[in-house]
Amino acid sequence: MKLKTKVLLSLTAISTIAISPLGVSAAGNQALLLGRNYGSGEINTTVDVNNAQSALALTGKTLLANTNPTISWVKGSNGGTARMESDILFFSGHGNSSLMHFYNASHSSGYDFYITTGTNSSNNVGLSSYSMSRVDLAVFAGCETAKGSSNITKTAQSKGAKATLGWIPSIQVGSHTSWLKNFWTRVPQVMRISQALTYADSFSYSDSGVKNYNKYGNWNTSLNNLRSSNALFSNDDRSNTLSINVVNKDDNEVVAEIGNWINENLDDNFSLGTYEVDKTVQEDKTIYDLKLLINGDIKTKLGYTVFIYDDVITNIFDNMNGYTTVQPLVQVYSANTTNYSNIVQEANRNIDQLTYEIVNQESYKYYYDDVNKLYYEVRTELKNRFDSTLTVDTYRVEI
Repeated sequence: MKLKTKVLLSLTAISTIAISPLGVSAAGNQALLLGRNYGSGEINTTVDVNNAQSALALTGKTLLANTNPTISWVKGSNGGTARMESDILFFSGHGNSSLMHFYNASHSSGYDFYITTGTNSSNNVGLSSYSMSRVDLAVFAGCETAKGSSNITKTAQSKGAKATLGWIPSIQVGSHTSWLKNFWTRVPQVMRISQALTYADSFSYSDSGVKNYNKYGNWNTSLNNLRSSNALFSNDDRSNTLSINVVNKDDNEVVAEIGNWINENLDDNFSLGTYEVDKTVQEDKTIYDLKLLINGDIKTKLGYTVFIYDDVITNIFDNMNGYTTVQPLVQVYSANTTNYSNIVQEANRNIDQLTYEIVNQESYKYYYDDVNKLYYEVRTELKNRFDSTLTVDTYRVEI
């Protein structure tokens, strides 16, 4: 068993689409959804906007979705309501603790701008220029947007936004996109929007750091009483509810308890030695992600996700996706002795090192069960030399 306590995250952030579902368009009853394809070799978060838009399509809100936003459009209004005063704000893009940066490949005027905590200027959209008290939910989906005691996510809440969400570390984009899709899918269905966070956290991701976020404000209400359900995990056959007290037990003892329960109740062939363990400590719960390692060195997102509240194991989610045997893959790939150093070199050649500084880099083999393919991946955490925003680049070659 490998226990990893560090948690990593990264991120970033379409043309304008305004949809008023079911003919409903009340003043203020709108959602601003911003993303960006940042260009060749950059991240593309337009899919995050598309996923949020699909999830919110039947809620009765006017959806202001834009994946090619200009600063003038963002500062503008819709039906008499400033876009930045929409009751839902969702920004997916490059970020750090003090800002989010939207630009296109050429950094051309109008498309290259920042969302900051200050006031509006020629290249800034400033939160202080708007009434944040009209905002029910603001999601800052960018690297380090909730890092430290002072950050843009917390500032939005202090200026009146009722509930805000941001991330602490740098996150791998694919994992973040998957987490966000699960989150937005659940938002219209819950009594409390905190339940949407919990639902998204119940899945396994290649980068468990996507669960390392900060939330501020009141997360105990639904958004304008949209569709709601009393059942947090209704009809979720992944969920196993239990009650195992682990007070005063260390990580190894807790994981051993988890392993014993899985072995006795879910898989009598379960062995901790074939799983790596990621631990995420949140404000209200601790999460252990047990992720299957094939042949000892092939990473997967197959496994089990465990919730612990107040020193009690309350839920174990089966994220094995029906996958029961690793032997065929072990046989196929154990004989593979390829030298992958050239792939790392290729990955580095794709990085504009005049613009980016390499902060961290790791390489590994990764099996994607949804497509039944194995890749060699190079994961590189990068810092922009000009605005200090962060991103995580994942370069992969199929084996």
